Amino acid sequence: MGDTRISIMAKGVPQRDEDTWQRQRALLQRSGATYDAETRAWWLVLDPADGQRTAASLACLFKAARNYGATVRVMDPITEMPAAAPDPSPSPSKSDGGSAT
Repeated sequence: MGDTRISIMAKGVPQRDEDTWQRQRALLQRSGATYDAETRAWWLVLDPADGQRTAASLACLFKAARNYGATVRVMDPITEMPAAAPDPSPSPSKSDGGSAT
């Protein structure tokens, strides 16, 4: 069975004042993410089997995004790049030339 862990990257957004910046930073820390100075991003690996922790961590990250504009990305475990979202457009249907049966 493959690795089912979810890797998350979050980047905070500069804020107008120190208090707002600290509130954003506190949410990112509360998620369990750790700051990496080299990438200037917060990183977190979640185990979906621990649903309660995963939900609490994601709630903090999404609150940081909603309230402060932080960027939250799910990372592809193979490429370590942001995971691609599925294409929402329907796949083209093949026509049988319009013949009715």
